[in-house]
Amino acid sequence: MANGDAAGAAGLPTWDENEPVNETSDKFNIVQDEIAGDRDRLDALEAAALNPPVFSAYRGAAQNVGSGTWSVVASGSFTLEENHGFTSWSGGLLTIARSGLYACSAHVEFTGDDYSQVGVQLTQNTASPDTDNTIAKGEWAGPKSGVLNAGPTAYGMRRLAAGDVVRMLVLQINGNDNVWSYGTHKPDLTWTMQWIKP
Repeated sequence: MANGDAAGAAGLPTWDENEPVNETSDKFNIVQDEIAGDRDRLDALEAAALNPPVFSAYRGAAQNVGSGTWSVVASGSFTLEENHGFTSWSGGLLTIARSGLYACSAHVEFTGDDYSQVGVQLTQNTASPDTDNTIAKGEWAGPKSGVLNAGPTAYGMRRLAAGDVVRMLVLQINGNDNVWSYGTHKPDLTWTMQWIKP
């Protein structure tokens, strides 16, 4: 690529080839090329800063969760607050479109029984809990009697690649082996993800 080609492609003025070529003309075209490169970098930074992927959802429909079983929370169990910049959101699977570092959080609260353990996890490319692919994890443990509600929260940051699939898993163990859904209010089930940097 000759000096001035990048500037010309970017619509910047260049030293016309019909004008006398000298040291000044060459320097002018080099500087214009550098300006064109700076514009490209600024455009990329602006796009990243002004339009980052963001996902935020809270409790929607009830979902039965058996005692002692980690369960993937289905998409229909959420009400979407924001879903921007992700490839797809279906069946409880959130697919990453833009690679980078993500800040993640999840919360669940179960009510109305004698709980001994309640947990929530976000996982990367697996429906299995407690692996190296767990992005964020929050668990509560206590006696099986007298604890009628428990609500752990999970936080984490993870570098994710385009095509990675994130799931939210929840767990409840109660002394009566009952099937329960999480609480009835919006904050009883929440999930957020935000792109931070490349």
